[in-house]
Amino acid sequence: MLRHLAENPHWEIEGYRAAGKFAKRTSLDERDLLRELNGDEEGIGEVLYKGSARTTDRGRWPAFREESRMCFAGNPDWERLVARWLDDVLADDVERDVMLHVYNPCDLIRSLVHGWPDKLSDLVPMTFGTALTQDGVDRTIHGSLYWDGIPHTDVADRVRLVYRDAMHWQTHRLMDAAWVTDLDLLDLLGLRYVLIEQIGGNPLNISEANELRLHFVQGADLRTLPIPCEGSQLRDAGWNGAYSLDTFLKEHNDQIDAMISAYRSGFHFGP
Repeated sequence: MLRHLAENPHWEIEGYRAAGKFAKRTSLDERDLLRELNGDEEGIGEVLYKGSARTTDRGRWPAFREESRMCFAGNPDWERLVARWLDDVLADDVERDVMLHVYNPCDLIRSLVHGWPDKLSDLVPMTFGTALTQDGVDRTIHGSLYWDGIPHTDVADRVRLVYRDAMHWQTHRLMDAAWVTDLDLLDLLGLRYVLIEQIGGNPLNISEANELRLHFVQGADLRTLPIPCEGSQLRDAGWNGAYSLDTFLKEHNDQIDAMISAYRSGFHFGP
């Protein structure tokens, strides 16, 4: 019944009235409440995930943590980094509403084949999370792929070390194994999954932050550096610099254009 009302264009759910242990629910997690009442599991996914919970909700918070862990399947760096961030948010004993929005395809070639050159924004990996107190947004994370700044003259050759050709890549996709080889590919290209944490300010405008931090994985360790980072700190962590995926693609534009054209021609894919 509730599902029919929610999907009926002539009805609009304007709010919820809760009592007892549910009395503290806010508009932030109304979508989770609707999902629970419907018996849906739409928030759980290994590629696309949206979910939220209050840190003091002893029923919802553990479920939210498990959902967020599942959505990072095939992406051990983000799984560890986001888990630590959620631990930190919980540890300081300030009640917060936490939201995560994740797109985790774990297949850079697929993102490029379908999005190169000007439709990539919705196809590349991303993580966005906010932790709100009663006073507003307190902490925000922006997750994406970052490049270590070391240029390559042989991008296609490096890709061929992982996928011999487009058919080999497609075979991995059909076998649901592309996420494994994708980790090898990112390593060869100098790309890493990172989180940029913003303390205070407008969550959609990093320049307004009171503080910025770079979170990344180095070997078995989780590292955090202040932004801006000193060059020596980055070099010690194996970076020549920390640059966005867009910078990597622009730096290697011609090489990637030729490679993706070859992949598309093999399967008659369009951009």
